[in-house]
Amino acid sequence: TTMMSRLHRKLKSLLLLFLAFLPSINAITFTLTVNNDGEECFVVRSTEKAMLNVDWEVMDDNLSPNPVSVVVLDSKLKVLYKSEMGDYEDDWTGSVDTGRYSVCVQNGTENKSSDKLHRKVGLNIWLEAYDPTSHLLTQAFQAWSKLRRMQSHQSYMRQRESKHREVTEQTFSSVLIYTIIEGLALTVISVLQIMYIRRFLEKRRYM
Repeated sequence: TTMMSRLHRKLKSLLLLFLAFLPSINAITFTLTVNNDGEECFVVRSTEKAMLNVDWEVMDDNLSPNPVSVVVLDSKLKVLYKSEMGDYEDDWTGSVDTGRYSVCVQNGTENKSSDKLHRKVGLNIWLEAYDPTSHLLTQAFQAWSKLRRMQSHQSYMRQRESKHREVTEQTFSSVLIYTIIEGLALTVISVLQIMYIRRFLEKRRYM
């Protein structure tokens, strides 16, 4: 939309303004399948004071998001973030020190699933070292965080479209195969009927 395009341009301009001051960023974006009553955890190691950002989104539009839970833990297993039940998507940003942090995506382990189905979840994790006393870097981080969130959402939307296109193509192929089989069956039945009537008429003629 026009409004989203304007926001994207503003964020991009702000990002370019502060880009020279940004340190290196470690980021990863992917889609994972979490089995029923399953959990997938990822370890993030920070070697200095940094900002940790986690955003996620349930990719299955036709399934309830209630069983899905995303949790961020520190090295002492203290919960830094936990998603709310029923959320399709969310993001969290927090300041972290040197140490090990875990990002876990759960399906039915905390919130039990009634359908017992696996869930596909889009996950984006990124870690950026920064100086919390620098107002300039804080603004740059906020702008970059919003831009990354938009990029992740667009990536998830493309994956959704790809999935829907695949389902549509599979449905079309199934319908086409069924139509061909139905046509062949009708042709065979018609031929058999013609042969039967022909033999019947020939028998009556010789009687």
